[in-house]
Amino acid sequence: MSETSAIRLSTGFPDKPPFALIISLAMLAMLGPFTIDMIFPGFPHIGREFNVSTAQLQQITSIYLVAFAGMSLFHGAISDAIGRKRVMLLAFSVYLLASLGTTLAPSFELLLIFRTVQGLSAGGATVISRVIIRDLYSGPIAQRLTSNVMMVFALAPAIAPIIGGWVLLIGTWRHIFFAMFVYAAVTLVLTLIRIPETLPKTKRLPFKPGAILKALVHVGRNPRFLLLGLVTLASQGFFVYISAAPVIIPHYLGLSEQDYWLLFVPIIGGMTIGNLLVGRLSFRVRRSTFISIALPVLLIAHSYSTVMAYLIIDTGNTHALPAQLLMVGPALAGLGAALMMGPTQLEMVDMFPDSKGSATSVASFLLLLCSATIAGVIVPAAESAAWQLAAGALGLVVVGSIGWLIYRAVVKKPV
Repeated sequence: MSETSAIRLSTGFPDKPPFALIISLAMLAMLGPFTIDMIFPGFPHIGREFNVSTAQLQQITSIYLVAFAGMSLFHGAISDAIGRKRVMLLAFSVYLLASLGTTLAPSFELLLIFRTVQGLSAGGATVISRVIIRDLYSGPIAQRLTSNVMMVFALAPAIAPIIGGWVLLIGTWRHIFFAMFVYAAVTLVLTLIRIPETLPKTKRLPFKPGAILKALVHVGRNPRFLLLGLVTLASQGFFVYISAAPVIIPHYLGLSEQDYWLLFVPIIGGMTIGNLLVGRLSFRVRRSTFISIALPVLLIAHSYSTVMAYLIIDTGNTHALPAQLLMVGPALAGLGAALMMGPTQLEMVDMFPDSKGSATSVASFLLLLCSATIAGVIVPAAESAAWQLAAGALGLVVVGSIGWLIYRAVVKKPV
């Protein structure tokens, strides 16, 4: 009996992942993007109340991502020592307090402090949800479960700003942060009821700082792992559009706080199709094939977006060319990202079967470090022109594609 089969037997899960597990894991994973995107429609209101600039408002996203990335390096590793569920419950407790702090923050500085605490704690749900998948399942079944979870998870970036816009119709930006509190509270209850402990005590590592750091270093110094981390940069181009949404929607397109769906729905539609394809074909198609197909799709998507952004937005031809053409690129970007994100992340974690939490932590850290760089560096530097934002996304795909070519040359064994 395999290790994953033994864990399923002890926790009462069937060989086929039940629908309730998919929803529970998706809600855990969605906490991170919900916390990022729901507040976007409230940015202008926060700016007026605290008299801060657009660049300062971007810190609400970047400081959250930096904190999320930094702490995500330890969530999985700590869970290898004390168990998955303990880490999640502790993280939820801190997140709930931080959400109340952002709701009541009397100054922009305190808002950023509580936002940092949100970032430090949110990974306890998002990161551990990925580890639980590999605790319970392996091989194509794990890949299918990952794609199914991501198909639901992908709805978060589209739904979150829409919910934020609706909240503003009946309240203030503070009520958006309270909505995050409510979502976390509901997810915590669901976790207590539906998610068992999936790491047996006999499989846990010593809870010693030295042992935890040693496991992280062991993962982080692996050349194959780092090369795949470089490859994942290609999948993050869509996050340029998500992070720049507070600029794209009101300033570039002149739309209202309730119109964020026009940008997010095409991205999520593409991601849903991509995850559906990965789930359906996981028993017949290698992970390397998904990645090799995804990269050309992403190159086409962001090249198209760069050209269309210049022709329609930057040259002011909104009447000569329909603005709907702008949404084709983000939709393809979502498709390409979904085709490669799950297979790449699973391959990285499978390199370390005895330290899945540590591997997931480092993989998440690399991905979130990229997201923080996008929000804190690329978007502020490129937001003066729409084509520059799209070109920044294209640059990430080029770097990731080069990484994939090197990886395939160095690692002859198909993944």
